[in-house]
Formats: sequence, structure tokens, C-alpha cells
Amino acid sequence: MTPLFRALALVLLVLMAGCTLPPAQPDSKDALVRGLSAYEQLRAALAADNLGGLAAPASAAAVAFAQAAGESEGVEAEHLGAASAAAQALSTATGLDQARVAFGTLSEPVVALVSAEPALQQGLHRFTCPMAPGYGDWLQPGPEFSNPYMGTAMPGCGTAAAWEAGGDHADHSAGDDEIAYWTCAMHPSVKEAAPGTCPICSMDLTPVTRAELESGSVIVDAVRRQRFGVRTAPVEVRPLVVELDAVGSVTWDEGLLTDVTLRTEVWVERLHVSEPGSVVRRGQALATLYSPTIYAAQRELLATLGTERQPAARDKLRLLGLSSGQIEAVLESGEARDTFSLLAPRGGVVVDKDVVEGAHLRPGSRLFRIAGLERVWVEAELYEDDLDQVAPGSPVSLRRAGASAVEGAVARVVPWVERDTRRATVRVFVDNPDGAWRPGQYVDLSLSVELGEAPAVPAEAVIHTGRRRIVFVDEGEDRLVPRDIEVGRRAGAWFEVASGLVGSERVVSSGTFLVAAESRIRAAETYWAVQRSGGPDGTD
Repeated sequence: MTPLFRALALVLLVLMAGCTLPPAQPDSKDALVRGLSAYEQLRAALAADNLGGLAAPASAAAVAFAQAAGESEGVEAEHLGAASAAAQALSTATGLDQARVAFGTLSEPVVALVSAEPALQQGLHRFTCPMAPGYGDWLQPGPEFSNPYMGTAMPGCGTAAAWEAGGDHADHSAGDDEIAYWTCAMHPSVKEAAPGTCPICSMDLTPVTRAELESGSVIVDAVRRQRFGVRTAPVEVRPLVVELDAVGSVTWDEGLLTDVTLRTEVWVERLHVSEPGSVVRRGQALATLYSPTIYAAQRELLATLGTERQPAARDKLRLLGLSSGQIEAVLESGEARDTFSLLAPRGGVVVDKDVVEGAHLRPGSRLFRIAGLERVWVEAELYEDDLDQVAPGSPVSLRRAGASAVEGAVARVVPWVERDTRRATVRVFVDNPDGAWRPGQYVDLSLSVELGEAPAVPAEAVIHTGRRRIVFVDEGEDRLVPRDIEVGRRAGAWFEVASGLVGSERVVSSGTFLVAAESRIRAAETYWAVQRSGGPDGTD
């Protein structure tokens, strides 16, 4: 043991015995002793949330570690130099959060020094805090600890950590079967450096190897699976059907809408249809109109009887809006009339009425809008994510309130997405001979889209974390191992598996969250940290 570590052993024995170190003179050679004594004062101050008690011991630690670094060489000197710089930063901290991050930076080289010398670890304990803002380990004499990273808010947060030969900065050459720590199957937060019993439930502790930490695997026996409802299901090739539900509404078939407009100037003498919603038949009189232009055209027709100008005069009346029957009536009577009847160009329902008796109207004015009800549209909106699964001809079931379901097919998918809602309209044509489908009614739509057969796993089996999709594969012997997979389309309670699994494997299909939580506790800094450390999946 070097003189430097003999001094370290001395301070550990003093701390273990609960003694107070004598004040050291600036020119004394126990620099490391003074530095570690100041480290313990810093830990105690942070555990008590005492920001004011940090400056003096932090400055003393910076000076002491710097002096010890000057008396050492190699890796020891590097660790001591890093400890001095971290202590100096801690001395200028202006808040507890900043101070705790700096204390973690200080603890890292200090823990590495002790980890490199097993003789110094007797009576000294290493603890770790999973909620620390940075490096989370610290040293403390005695098995009872108070957490410097959480302070009085969570003084008991943390667990015992195993000593790692060579420290965190060493090159680990141990194999995958090396035991990292011992834990309890019922309480995975328990981490002990040696075998024994669980301090919570007194069960025998089980070892956790470094291979398990790297892979994120967990051991869940049959008893725990039954207790927590953990079940598995095979990857299976199955027909996938996407069920899309939407609420639509009945609207007019715009191909059956007709506007009744004027081709000349008129005055409205009388309305025969006076309200919207009236049912009319083709050729029914809608209104009686007075028109000097049509009166003059009738007289012109009568004046051209038997001449070559008669066909032109007849066409003039037709172009002004009179029907063939009205023109024949003028010829039969031989008398021009100053009024005429405006006839319905088609049968249906009067949707709009834009005229009252006595109105003076110019050419192009609309008097009525008539809609046919023999067919209607049912329109609904689907989110853009679902549009690729719907096409003209896709089967759809329609149900109105108080009526039986009607089967139909998608007639049209409107080829644009609304900017604000990110949805597009799908349209279904419905025959309506009895008028039971009334525009404005709400309709429930259910669309079924068959995707064909593909390997799939239950949707509950897939964990979504950032850009990663993870399942737990049952590899036998109670071992559940997380694995990244690529998923395709979702079909109800199933996810299509694009890659990462084969048909003979089984995945956790129920209780996945509990298994994932235990895996995160074990391997938060290995398997689950891939996406936070610049891996291919980006950030969480």
C-alpha cells in the first residue's frame, strides 16, 4: 500500500470510529486525510440542506486534494486532480441543485480511488441514488445513510452499491457471468453487494449478472407471474382487419339539386309554393309571374303564324323559359297573356325559397332550390392516419338512430385534408326511395378494411418509448428479455410485426408495464439508455 493510501486508511478508521480529526497545519503531509474529512463534511451538509455550510469545507477539500495530487503519480494523481477541480466548483455553488451536481462530480473520482484499493473498503460503504441529477454514488461510513443528493426531502432514497474493482474508470475485463449485485425478486430496488436476505421481506437475494444489466432482462418466476397477472402470447400469423368508427351525417345528393331561376325581368303576382320543405312534382306551378317581355314575345308569335318567322318566334319563348305545353296553349287560344306560370323543372323537396309575392326580380335571380330525395349522401370525416386504409369500394355499415344497420360501400374519398382538423371526408351513396334518410340526421359508420395475413402480437405487448418499439420475449427459465422491434399497421387489438420477431417466440402480453418497470430499475443506464446516449433512436 502506498503512503498515500496508508493516509486514506487512517482517515477511514477515524471516520468509522466516530472520532474527530485533529486540525491539520497547512504544511502537514496528511493532505488526503484533510480532503476526505472535508468530503464527509460536504456530504453531511448537503444531506441536511445546509447550503451555507458548503463553502469552507469545499475550499479546504480543493486545496487538500490538489496537494495530495502533487504527492502522487499516475491514475491516483489524475483522480485527485479531478477531485480538487470539482471541490473548487462546489465552493462557488449558489444553490442546492447546483451544489449537488458538483458534489456528484467530486464523488466520482473519490469513489474511484477507494474502489481501486480493496483494503480501504472495510467499514466504508458505497451507496447510489437513482434519482440523482448526475453521478449518483457517494461514500459514507456505516451502513445507515442519509442521501446528499435528495437531502431532507428524501433522506432514505438510495441503495447500497457494489464495489467495482478499479473504480468506474477502470477497464472491466470480467465476463458476462460476473455478478453485479444481489437483489430481491419481490423488491427489485434492493441492491446488495453480497448474498443474504432481503431487508424488506427476508427472502433470499438472487444475483444479477452484468449480462442481465446489458440486455435489460428480468427473472419473473411462475408465482410472481400469477400474482401480478403476467401472461405471454405467441407471435402468430393472422388475418388483420382494421375497424374504423366514425360519426357522419346525411346530406343532400348534390347531383339531384336544381335551382329555379329567371331568364327575364318579372314581377311576382302570386306564389303557389310558399314555404321550404314543400314536396313538389315535375311541371307543378310554383308561382304566377308578370313579364312584359314574355307578353311581347307571345304577341310576336301570334303575328308570325303561317310565316317563315314562326319557328324563330317559338324558339324565343322557349329560351325565355316557357315550356312546350305553355307555348302550345298560346297558339291554341290565339291570345297573348301578360302573366305565365313558373313550373317546377323536377320533382322533389323545396330546400330554399328566395322570393315573396310582389317582388321585382331581374334575370338570373333564384326563386327556389329543389332537391331530389331518391338518393342521399352520408358523409363522415376520418383522420389522415387512417386514409391509406380506406378506398372507394371499402365496405361500410351505416346505422341511424332507431333503425337497423344498412350495408354499403365507400363511393368517394375526398382528395384533400382539412388544414385545421387534419381530416378528410369520405362519402357513401344511399338509395332513399321512401325518404327515410333525412338530411341532417346523424349516422354511425363502421368501416372494415382487410389487410391480409401477417405476423402480429397483441397491442398490449408493445411498449412505446420515444421512437423505439419494445417487447419482452420469453426466453425460458423464467427469463424475460426486452427486444427492439419494428411494427407495421395496427389492426384493433393487434400490431403487425415488420421485423424483430419470429413465429415461434412468445412475448409478454399482459403485465408488460410491471415487467418494464423492473427492467428499467435494473438496466436504466444500459439497455434503456440507448436512445438517450445518441443511439439510432434519438431522444426519449
